[in-house]
Amino acid sequence: MFTQEQEVKRSKEWKVVMAISSILIIVIAVFFLFRMFHSNPLEGTWVNEENDMTLKIKGGTTMVMEVPGALDGNDMELQLKYTIDRSEKTITIEVDDAEIQKALDNSDGTLTEETVKNEADQITSSYDYSVEQDEMTLTEREYGDQLTFVRK
Repeated sequence: MFTQEQEVKRSKEWKVVMAISSILIIVIAVFFLFRMFHSNPLEGTWVNEENDMTLKIKGGTTMVMEVPGALDGNDMELQLKYTIDRSEKTITIEVDDAEIQKALDNSDGTLTEETVKNEADQITSSYDYSVEQDEMTLTEREYGDQLTFVRK
């Protein structure tokens, strides 16, 4: 049998193990709660098959719009800026002229500024967004037009 001294030592070790595991559980719970309420609900890759468009939304304030083969067989990739209001569930998407120029430079002269701007105009606006499972719906705030994307 255990002596009294061994029992006291074992009891202290058990208390240390329980304290560490309790702290670990609390830290993990706080991490998931923080992530659930402060993460970007739109982050990820979204595909709109109707317009043959892919949006790669990153965590910060940038997204990449890809239009594969839609412009005379040429792929186009354009970086856009967005602002998101989680409480109002709105997203505003804008394009910078420098990014349009970068897309033109990357196209090796196969795209014109007008075609790039026309493609960018398809998505640049303010939208109300809703995400249900793997489907995101962007509803234009001014006219009510909807774009539906599926998570890839």
